[in-house]
Amino acid sequence: MERAKQVAEGSLIFFGPELVGGGNLPGGFYYYLLSIPYLLGLDWSACWRMMIILLSMGIGLAWTFIVSIFGYFGAVIFISLVFNSAALLLVEGLFLNPSFLPFFTILSIIGLCLTFSKISVSKNRYWIATCLLLGLTM
Repeated sequence: MERAKQVAEGSLIFFGPELVGGGNLPGGFYYYLLSIPYLLGLDWSACWRMMIILLSMGIGLAWTFIVSIFGYFGAVIFISLVFNSAALLLVEGLFLNPSFLPFFTILSIIGLCLTFSKISVSKNRYWIATCLLLGLTM
């Protein structure tokens, strides 16, 4: 949270996995996302609200995508599997650090599906967007 405040105040941070020798620290993009509530003048609890909002947006996008391909029944099965996922409950249930990873994971899966399926015409555009998105999340 301190690094997010520093970013919101205008100082650049050069801290992430590339500087700690393979540690599990998030990259700079995480701190830029985390600083958005501070830039809006909100308190620290807004970071967790933003996490829930991004997760809801990701599930909504996945719902729309799956309904368009597999229909309503497939989307209901997907949502029930997502909400019973132990990994998602662990990430979203523990309020140790806000995690925006599920949102970007869902977007990446949708991008990969559009890239390697027969649905989309411009596969290169989806592939480049998915690679950039995965690069930002790492």
